[in-house]
Amino acid sequence: MRNDIKAIFLGTAAGLLIASGPVQAQQAQSLTEDEVRSFFDTMQQDVTEAVEAGDFERLVEWTQNRIAEEAVFSVSNEVYRDDERKSFAVVSLDKEDMVRLGHMAAGMLSGMQGQPVQDYSLEIQVTDVTPIGADAASVTAEFTESGTLTMPPQHGAPDAAAVDESMQTGATGTEPQQAETGDTATQQQGRSVRIEANAECNHVVHRGQTEDQLVIGLSTCQARTNLQPSSG
Repeated sequence: MRNDIKAIFLGTAAGLLIASGPVQAQQAQSLTEDEVRSFFDTMQQDVTEAVEAGDFERLVEWTQNRIAEEAVFSVSNEVYRDDERKSFAVVSLDKEDMVRLGHMAAGMLSGMQGQPVQDYSLEIQVTDVTPIGADAASVTAEFTESGTLTMPPQHGAPDAAAVDESMQTGATGTEPQQAETGDTATQQQGRSVRIEANAECNHVVHRGQTEDQLVIGLSTCQARTNLQPSSG
C-alpha cells in the first residue's frame, strides 16, 4: 500500500511539474541528491536555532522563503494524551494558511516572558530521493520533534485538553484565562506540556526563482503527536 501511495504521489507531482513549466525544467541545472540533503540539514539547523533563540518570526520568514507558492500540505495527525488516543485529524494547508498560522503562533509565543519552549529538539532524516525531471525530486523524510511548552499564569495554563483542541482545529493558542484558586504553586509556576511528534512526509522539492534556492512544493505527511502534561 505504501508503494502504491508513493506511485500516485510521484505521478501527480510529475504531472504538475510538466504542466507548470517544462521549458524551465529543461534549462535548469540538474538537482542532485547532495543538494536535497543539504537543504534538509539546513532546515533542521535553522528551525532549531530559531526556536532556541525564541526568534519565532524567523520561522515565518523561513516559510515565506522556502515554501513554494503552489505548495499544498495534506497532513493526517493522530493526537495521544498519556498514551491514550484522543483525536485524529486530516487537514490541507496552502502557503497562505501556513504563513497566517505562523504569524499567529509567533505573536503569541513572542509575547511571553522568558523562553516558552524548553528542551527543543528536531531531527530530520531523509530516507529517499527520487529525481523528477531535471530540477525537482520527490523526497521522503522522517521528522522527530520534541519540546516542553510552558505558559506563564497570566496567559492561562496549556493543559492537555487545550493543546489537544488546537491540534484538531489548527488554532495556535488559547484565550487568556484567569488563574484557578486553590493551587498557588501551579498559579505561580504555570503548567507545562511535553510535546513529542513524529511524521513521515513525502515532498516535492524543486528549484525556486534562482538555481541555488530550493523550495518545498506538494507534500503529504502522516504524523503522530504525544502530549504529556506536567506541572512546571
